[in-house]
Amino acid sequence: MAQPIYTVTLVVAASNGKYVRPMTKFFGRHEFGNPNTQAILAAIKALSQSPQDDYTPATDSFAALQGIDPMAFDTTKILVNGSAESQEVLLASNSVAPERYVDANAVFYFNVKKPLTGTANAEIDLSNEGILSKTSGQVEDKTLQAVLSALPILPGAGQVVSEES
Repeated sequence: MAQPIYTVTLVVAASNGKYVRPMTKFFGRHEFGNPNTQAILAAIKALSQSPQDDYTPATDSFAALQGIDPMAFDTTKILVNGSAESQEVLLASNSVAPERYVDANAVFYFNVKKPLTGTANAEIDLSNEGILSKTSGQVEDKTLQAVLSALPILPGAGQVVSEES
């Protein structure tokens, strides 16, 4: 479950040249939707429409707002009635179901190691969705037979000898 976190930063560009440090507050869904919080934010927005001689009421009211610490959210208390955490989450779905995901951008290679002499082949079957469904591979290694038949010391070494009775 994810909780929405609203970040509100108040930056005052004072016309008298006095520096006012920016202030940032974090609000959960419950705090941000509070009518008092919305009224203070609306009042600050209205003040920002024209130059102000005294900006301290805006900064004081903003500083008085009750924010949250987004790092202090305890997920183990989500199901505890009356906890601050339970007020900050919405149940979007009440089901857990596996879902198949196919990444069409990922490229995979199917390699067959070919012997020095001989043949190798592979067969790959994909479903209609592009999912690997069946593979098979065969290797016929004739390296030893080729090496033995090339040696003049052993005539007929590359041929299979059978005895008949």
